[in-house]
Amino acid sequence: PTKDEEDNDKHVFVNFCHPNSLWCRRLDWAWERFAQRAMEYHLPVSIRTVDCGALLPSSGDSSSSSSSSFDTDDEDELQLQLQLLCKNITSFPTLRWYCNGTHSGADYHYHRSVKHFMEYAGTKLGKRIYLRAWHDNGVRPVLYVIQPSPLYKIARQHHDRKGGGGGGG
Repeated sequence: PTKDEEDNDKHVFVNFCHPNSLWCRRLDWAWERFAQRAMEYHLPVSIRTVDCGALLPSSGDSSSSSSSSFDTDDEDELQLQLQLLCKNITSFPTLRWYCNGTHSGADYHYHRSVKHFMEYAGTKLGKRIYLRAWHDNGVRPVLYVIQPSPLYKIARQHHDRKGGGGGGG
């Protein structure tokens, strides 16, 4: 894609969570820190958390939407549409990438760390990211270069061949 096409894409990385999930609570710190880093590095992606606890249908509710996309530029409407997607979530936390309102590829099933989230975002955005970190002695800054990783693409292809493609993309 050209630079103009990339700038026109709307990327959203969503953490669908549940307040009763220990795994969601353990992810909170890394997810919040990742959102801060994404803003610091001016990544063109919106990092969202959707609390599905009160939004899940009761066991007697037969109405279910199979849609896994949204289409809006309004922030409040976007949050509402993301909440409606909770009906399609079967485990928590579920980390899902959307591009232009459409679920883009398989759900994220890799390491739950800021560094790995940044690498994944760089891969999805097709961008090289330079992370500054502190050396073990806490004095000397070190520069880590995160390049778009082919490993996520290979894992995705392997996942698709096994028949676990999930959403569209």
